Amino acid sequence: MEIYLNFTNQAETVISFYEKVFNTSVKNVLRFGDDPSVREQKPPEDLLNLIMYSELMIDGTRVLVSDVPQQTKTLVKGNNITLVIKPKKPNISLKVSARMV
Repeated sequence: MEIYLNFTNQAETVISFYEKVFNTSVKNVLRFGDDPSVREQKPPEDLLNLIMYSELMIDGTRVLVSDVPQQTKTLVKGNNITLVIKPKKPNISLKVSARMV
């Protein structure tokens, strides 16, 4: 299982907090400004430093953290967490999906 957490312009603060609390360190940080396709759109400067993708390992669980730029207005309290369940056997995914319908 993986956890994907989205924040409005707070991912860096959250990552620092999790690093201390869970005694871990962030890896694979990608900021919006690191992506050439984002830079081509000439976004506001404050957006360029926001985190597009990052990951932490917390007790064997991969936790992904990113910012959702405030300008997009797509993050609503309650929709900022995604659980990614990755069964070891592919056929289990189909069975679970069928039960969810």
